[in-house]
Amino acid sequence: MSKVRYTQQLGRGVRLFPGKESLMVFELVDSAGHRYSARKVKKMIRRQKDKYGWEFLFLGANIDAVEMAGHPGIVPYRAANYL
Repeated sequence: MSKVRYTQQLGRGVRLFPGKESLMVFELVDSAGHRYSARKVKKMIRRQKDKYGWEFLFLGANIDAVEMAGHPGIVPYRAANYL
């Protein structure tokens, strides 16, 4: 995914819209696993999806975003590569 597309998607997320209650952006870096395990992140994502109907988008740089999105339970069509 290009920087322009990433910026557009993030911009759409922060744009006000009737009925939209929140937006949360997770930016994971190499040290992300020090506080939460992969299992804990997957559990937190599942809870927010089931209890509150949240949707998640996985953006990955220099990785296979579709494959990596599956680890925390994000479906492939909600994943994109950020180039």
